[in-house]
Amino acid sequence: MDNLSSLKKLSLYDLNESDLPSDVWLPSTLETLKVCSSKILEIFCLHQKLSSLRTLIIKKCMKVTSVDGLHNLSSLEELVIMHCPELQFSPFDHLPSSLHSLTVAHCRNLWSLPLMNCHNMQLWQDKSLPSKLENVSIINCSKLIALPGLQKLTSLKRLELRNCPILEIRPDEFLSCVPQHVEIIDCPRMRKWCKRYQVGCIMVFFIP
Repeated sequence: MDNLSSLKKLSLYDLNESDLPSDVWLPSTLETLKVCSSKILEIFCLHQKLSSLRTLIIKKCMKVTSVDGLHNLSSLEELVIMHCPELQFSPFDHLPSSLHSLTVAHCRNLWSLPLMNCHNMQLWQDKSLPSKLENVSIINCSKLIALPGLQKLTSLKRLELRNCPILEIRPDEFLSCVPQHVEIIDCPRMRKWCKRYQVGCIMVFFIP
């Protein structure tokens, strides 16, 4: 395993539970991790040792119900989760403060995506909150109803919400800043919120 000690990029395909790399050999130098096309894996655990990880991509993990340990990834800048139909986030989950870009797509049973831990009020002023998030893209999440903490993203520049038919953000959930670019398509319950934030946006699309 000595040749893995300086590994920076790792792609894993068709994983089962026993295939998951343990923190015994997982290199601390890893910067990009991609996990793809698992039909068996149910829980994806991220080791605290991955302090150098900058990009995490999880695709087509059909039975994954949770991703544990995201808050341990102190250097994570980009998170992409796609085609994980059973994925859920606990209300107590929150994203690492280093995150700049978040993409979640085709997660049909995802009902809430906490952008911060809203159940610990002491965390509202915590510097570890994900206020560095600049790009948020949520696509084809048909059961998504809430994005807790969206209004606390003080660096948000781009917001894309597509085909989330029951997603609703109250008009009084004011954004800390108006993103430069907003696209909202096929999200009929977002109409009132769109009217509140049309002014100042480069473009807002709305298709009822």
